[in-house]
Amino acid sequence: MYVLTPDGESVASVSDAALPVWIDSDRFLAYRWSTKPYRGESNHAPAFVGSIRSGQLVEFEAPYGWTVSNGLGAVAIGRAREREDEIARTDYIVWTGGDDATESRSGYPIRWSIEGDMLALLHPVTPTRGIGGWLEVVSWPGLDTIFEDQSEPVIFRARFSPTSEHVAYFDFVGDAPGPYNYFIYVVDLKSSETIRIAIDDHTDFRWNASGEIVALSAYGSIDTYSSAGDLIASEPVDPYVMIEASADGSTTLFSEGEEATAVSVGTVGSLVNIPLPEGTMPRLALSPNGDHVSVVLADPRQTNDWQRLFVYDL
Repeated sequence: MYVLTPDGESVASVSDAALPVWIDSDRFLAYRWSTKPYRGESNHAPAFVGSIRSGQLVEFEAPYGWTVSNGLGAVAIGRAREREDEIARTDYIVWTGGDDATESRSGYPIRWSIEGDMLALLHPVTPTRGIGGWLEVVSWPGLDTIFEDQSEPVIFRARFSPTSEHVAYFDFVGDAPGPYNYFIYVVDLKSSETIRIAIDDHTDFRWNASGEIVALSAYGSIDTYSSAGDLIASEPVDPYVMIEASADGSTTLFSEGEEATAVSVGTVGSLVNIPLPEGTMPRLALSPNGDHVSVVLADPRQTNDWQRLFVYDL
């Protein structure tokens, strides 16, 4: 792992890191790549917690699985046993450090609210590549159901607004090979009222700090919608294929995908390019307040698909 300035100057480095997740704005959790188990092999794996401010690392055995953090000390860890021709069997726990974890529950965690008091889960109902299913939102720490989509659409991601008043998810309608109709569904978590926004083949979307939806179009534009579904603005940009945003919506990051040599951070019209070290298939994650971004790259100089974790100070 490398800690770098925006200009690429190395501040510190740690080798053999994989699957990082921010615990809060200072600490991050990562597993050891060389001892990372295959799915279903083990419920625990060698890991470490690092601090950006102190530079200290603490090694320990952590529960193993797909990790999502609420940024306030709780990490939801999802575990799945799946094959392409079977419905995935999923469960999750919420880990708060050391041996402190909840009992296993049904569902697969995908997103926390910015206050860390709600968790979005998927419940598979049909075989898919990856984890897809219908949406449930539960409270934390009680893990009580706040919302569940009784129509059971198969979705793969959902995102809370910065105020946590809404949750939105992406879906499409149509049969292969198309054409398809694409939609963003916006749910009012107090009333459970759902609004459907028809969109034009967007690859992904995020919320901004104003509680608006920023949708990235596959045809080279960034479109902004209100939570009520009104189109506010549409601006042409280079054909980015990935968009990320910090939990508070203050920082937005754009990338050209697996072959990207740089990432762009900021708002349309004032984007700043940050060059990436040599590597392929970058995986990006912003810290909750948007002041750091982690980038995992496969190192082309290695023959065993070894990966490197870079942390940038924005």
